[in-house]
Amino acid sequence: MEYENCGKDLIIKNQEKVDTTLNCVIIKTNKQTVLYRLQFYSKMELSMRATREIRFLSDVVKEVKTTLATEYNFTQNKIDAEKARIENTGKQFAHGCFMYPIAKLALDYTVQRDIDYKHIIKIIRRYNPQLCAPASAVTDGINNMESTVGVYDGQHRIVASAILGYKEVPITVVEDDRPSFASYAFEECNTNVKALEPKDFYRNRLTRYDLGDRSAEVVQAYVCEQAFNNNDADLEDKATRKSKNKGSGKHFFSHFNYAEKIMNADKSGKLMHKILNAISTVYPDDEEISQDLFIGLFIIHCMDHTGELPEGWMIDVLEKCAISYPTSLTVMKYSLYKSKADTQKQHTMPGHKWQSSIMGDFLRELYMYNGGTLNLPSEGGSIMQLDTNQSPLLFTAA
Repeated sequence: MEYENCGKDLIIKNQEKVDTTLNCVIIKTNKQTVLYRLQFYSKMELSMRATREIRFLSDVVKEVKTTLATEYNFTQNKIDAEKARIENTGKQFAHGCFMYPIAKLALDYTVQRDIDYKHIIKIIRRYNPQLCAPASAVTDGINNMESTVGVYDGQHRIVASAILGYKEVPITVVEDDRPSFASYAFEECNTNVKALEPKDFYRNRLTRYDLGDRSAEVVQAYVCEQAFNNNDADLEDKATRKSKNKGSGKHFFSHFNYAEKIMNADKSGKLMHKILNAISTVYPDDEEISQDLFIGLFIIHCMDHTGELPEGWMIDVLEKCAISYPTSLTVMKYSLYKSKADTQKQHTMPGHKWQSSIMGDFLRELYMYNGGTLNLPSEGGSIMQLDTNQSPLLFTAA
C-alpha cells in the first residue's frame, strides 16, 4: 500500500494495521480511503484506537438493522409500521437548523459510545420528528462540507432516523480545526446532563392532562393527584415543599416512586386514597406523610390475597400503633417508625441491613402488641419478636 503524505496529525485508514513510523492508524473500511485529523498517540494508544474506527453512518445503520432483527426481533416489518405511524401524524422536523444527507455523516468510535440497541428501539417506538433535536457535528471548514462531516453528539437519534428511512437529518455544525475538538465536545455535551426525575414526569403529565392529553400515564398521574387533593396533601419533594412553589395542602408526601407503585397496583386511585386517609386521620398534625407507614400499609394490603381485611382496617392498625407512637416523626423530624423498626431488627438480628419490607412486619406486631384483634396477614410470623425479645430502646423517646 502506498501511504499518502498526511502530515504529522493526519490519519489514513485503509488496512488493518498500525504504522508507527508515520504515526498513522491503518484500518480497513469498505472501499475507500478516508482522511481524519487526529493528534499524536503512543504506540499503545494507536493499537487501541485501531480497534475503534471512524465509520460512515450508513455503514453503522446497516449493521444496527441486522442486529435489531436477529437479536432483538425488531424486524423490517416493525420498522415499517413505526414509519407509517410517524408519517400519519404529518409532523415534520423543527425549523432553525439545516437538513444534511445521512450519506455524508460519519461517527468517530474512538470517541462515541457503542450503540445501545434497546435505546434505538425505544427511540423508534416514540419517534416524533418535531422532537428530534439536531445532531451536533464539526468540520474543519464550512466550505469543505461537501465531504464527510463528523457527528460528535446525537448518534442514537440519527441512527434511528436513518433506520426509519430518512435520507436527511437535522444537524448543526461548528467550524473547528483542532484535532481534539470532537472528543472535547462529546465529553462536554454528556457531562452534567441532569436526567429527568420522577417529579418532573409527574408534573409534566398533570400539565398534559390539563391540555387534553388522555394517554394512560397522563390519566394515571391525574387520578393520583385527585387522591392527594382529596386528602389535603401534595405529592412533592422536600425541596419544593420548602420553596415558594410548594403546594397548598396541609400534608405532603415526597416519594414519587412509592406513589407510582401504589397507582400501578390500583389504577382507580382508591388504594392511594385509603392509605393517605388513614395516615392523615391518625396523624393529623404531621405535615409529612410518613413514607414508612405508607410502605407498611401497602405491604400488608398486598399480603391480603383473599381480600378478607374489613373496610377501615388501615385506620384501626394505625390507631393501635399510635398508642406507642403518638407522632410519626422524631424530634429531629426523621421517621420515627423507621428508627424504631430498625432498632428492633438490629436487636434481634445484629448487623441486619435495612429493608423497607420490614415495615409490614413491624406494623403488624406493634398492632398486636397494643391489643389489635384483626388477623393481619404475614409471610413469616412474628419475626420482629416484639413480645419475646423486645429492644430496651423500642419505646424510649427518639
